[in-house]
Amino acid sequence: MMKTPASRLAFLLLILLHLTLGFSAIGGGLLLMLEPDGGLLHLQQGWLHGSVFPNFFLPGLMLTTVIGIIPLRVAFGLNSGLKRCSPGYINVYRSRHWAWTWSLYYGIILCAWIAIQQLLTQYFILQPVILLSGILIIVLTLTPSLMHRYHMNPREQLEAETRE
Repeated sequence: MMKTPASRLAFLLLILLHLTLGFSAIGGGLLLMLEPDGGLLHLQQGWLHGSVFPNFFLPGLMLTTVIGIIPLRVAFGLNSGLKRCSPGYINVYRSRHWAWTWSLYYGIILCAWIAIQQLLTQYFILQPVILLSGILIIVLTLTPSLMHRYHMNPREQLEAETRE
């Protein structure tokens, strides 16, 4: 359990970031898929010049699935601590709960997503906000209190590995 107000705040902020980014990405991605010319979000087709995308449908699909669904699953895992039905098979930190590892992965994915987006498209006002959110997720995930909270003892590790 969280012992200090700072560690509790870090936990709550991490959950809030995952939920906010997940729901926002799903909403934005669905709008892009519904109207691939970007009209619903007032995006300009010219922003895609120089990218591999003819319209906003595929970016919307990736936004919904990768940037939207992953953080919701991570938030659920972080909050509930469930070990079953976990994507532990790609957990490189076997001594940590899968949701902790995936939180770290997600922060890295967000930063990479924005870096690639900035290389392929024009500047968009939300890019720095999302980049900072990714960095904040990485920092919060790596706080000692959260690392300790999601540390698994050898017995839990063995149980998690036998479920995979």
